[in-house]
Amino acid sequence: VTFLAGHGFCFIGLALGAQSVLACLNCWCVVVSLLCAPSMLGEAVSACKVLAVLLVVVGCAWVTLSGPQRYHVFTVDRLRMYLVNQAFLAVSGLTVLTACVLAGHAGFTDRRPPCPVI
Repeated sequence: VTFLAGHGFCFIGLALGAQSVLACLNCWCVVVSLLCAPSMLGEAVSACKVLAVLLVVVGCAWVTLSGPQRYHVFTVDRLRMYLVNQAFLAVSGLTVLTACVLAGHAGFTDRRPPCPVI
């Protein structure tokens, strides 16, 4: 019940806020896991893991503080305006190109990462 309620509240919060700010907050499960793992699961927490979690916290705080201060309703007209914006098209094209290069490299390489499950 707690699991479903937590995800329900997260879903509602993501629907109501600006995604540029809220997207980075989805990684807070890593922070909560680090805090709960020693007491609940008896896991050891290394200094490297603590440093990584501190980096996540600093990054989330940075994005939240420097994110958009005003929010606009995303309408079809606003989408059409973005689709003719040269900067938006350049960044989107670079993102798609990078994804295609990485997918092509992964598809044609013989190296595979070790699978610890099998």
